[in-house]
Amino acid sequence: FSGKAPAPFVKEPVVPSHSSGQLERTAQALAGSKKPVLVIGSQCMLRPERARALAAAVKSLGIPVFLAGMARGLLGSKEALQFRHKRSQALKEADLILIAGLPVDFRLNYGFQLNRRAFHIGVNRSRSDLKKNKSPDLAVLADPCDFLIALAHQGGGEDRKAWTAVLRERENQRDAEIHAMAKDRGRSVNPIALAERFD
Repeated sequence: FSGKAPAPFVKEPVVPSHSSGQLERTAQALAGSKKPVLVIGSQCMLRPERARALAAAVKSLGIPVFLAGMARGLLGSKEALQFRHKRSQALKEADLILIAGLPVDFRLNYGFQLNRRAFHIGVNRSRSDLKKNKSPDLAVLADPCDFLIALAHQGGGEDRKAWTAVLRERENQRDAEIHAMAKDRGRSVNPIALAERFD
């Protein structure tokens, strides 16, 4: 006996797969939408070696996107489809909401941020997280990274310039507000001004 405990057996997780029907239905819904919003969560980054393929897929889809958790940084800071501000307002106005790899929890105000008239698609590896607090109209139990990459192969890039322009104007307005706050001078360090120095 060597005195060393045996290495624990690590069981590979069983990752559910999406169906071709789910892809087709999502592609059709996207083709008919005028104000879609994509929210990407940490679960999409469980395999970082696929990050480049995922980023390319998201850009190809042409859907305005908000990144959450470990997905932040996926598209870089200059991507035209990426938005950081006014997510709640965008979700309340969207006609299609695709949430990939993120439960509808406190970060999405338990579903109260989502437009009830929008077609809601959820993609998640976890059966419980998939329907947490709000069941999607189309629930896809699958790896969200795989799903988005496959969805991009279905086509996309619809002309949504008007919707994107609305979101971009709000983004710029909020950035301007933050920049104005950075100019406030007091007796102590302005944390916003300090953060801007590292931008």
